Amino acid sequence: MFKSKVTGLIFGLSLSILPLTLQAETYDDYSTFYDGYSQDCCCDQNNCCCNDCCDPNLLYVQHTEGRGIGYNEGYTTLGLFYAPYALQWDENVQLFLDVRGHIFNNRKCAANAGGGIRYIAPCLNKVFGFNAYYDYRQDQGDYNQFGLGVEMLGCDFDLRANGYLVVGSHTHIGPERRFDFEDGFFANVRSREQSFSGIDAELSSSLRRWGVFCCCDWDIYGGIGPYYYRGGGCERNILGGQFRIGARYLDYLTLEVRAGYDNIFRGTAQGTIGLSIPFGYDDCQPCCNSNLKCLATQPVHRNEIIVTRKRCVWDSNF
Repeated sequence: MFKSKVTGLIFGLSLSILPLTLQAETYDDYSTFYDGYSQDCCCDQNNCCCNDCCDPNLLYVQHTEGRGIGYNEGYTTLGLFYAPYALQWDENVQLFLDVRGHIFNNRKCAANAGGGIRYIAPCLNKVFGFNAYYDYRQDQGDYNQFGLGVEMLGCDFDLRANGYLVVGSHTHIGPERRFDFEDGFFANVRSREQSFSGIDAELSSSLRRWGVFCCCDWDIYGGIGPYYYRGGGCERNILGGQFRIGARYLDYLTLEVRAGYDNIFRGTAQGTIGLSIPFGYDDCQPCCNSNLKCLATQPVHRNEIIVTRKRCVWDSNF
């Protein structure tokens, strides 16, 4: 009786282990690409593991046209994102640097400079990040702000939040213009421009992460989230939401559309086309789009233009 029970138990365990063995053989082609697959790639079977992932250092240029949050002009960007594996002091810790320069269609300038750290947590299939930036914008006056951001990047979706704190002068007053009328009446008008501190958040993902466009050169991504900017003095607070959707061809071409709505600027809509030049491919290793090391070296998404609002202030004797 005891022998028959033991035999049945062994037979049952064999049947339960057999599907796992077949599954391991099915994905063996992927795991043989890279010895660290089990640690660095996500465990979800829907994710691919077939594209090369190298040092994702990018020199890129892009143009954005349309009306954004706090500006009406389009602008052109030249940027550098530097995140080589050489900046790792631990196999699960990645550092990066990010520098961007912008010139608006009206020849005003803006810039961002910053960096951050990301920690790869293989057991959780997540990447946790922290970044800090200094932002500058030239408009009616010169504006400066510090930005802090946190990220949780995953196999299925990314969650990020950013805070923006304006430093220095928040308000700039333009030159006065006078209007004279009959009987001694007059009116003066000045333009008043103010910058806003605030926060935003976003939940984003892409089709490739869900098993669509596997091993394909194209990917479609999207994100959605709220934003809030605090007004000072006579300015009201800004509360709204924004979404974006785009298509990416390898690391070279990006097309993106953004739209949003809030209680101050109302509807906003923008289109962006970008061309990237990857460099520093000295440590190539096959992996997947949702490989944790690839997630740890993707560019940061944040609001790169300081939010300002301009309005007219009137003064009269009637």
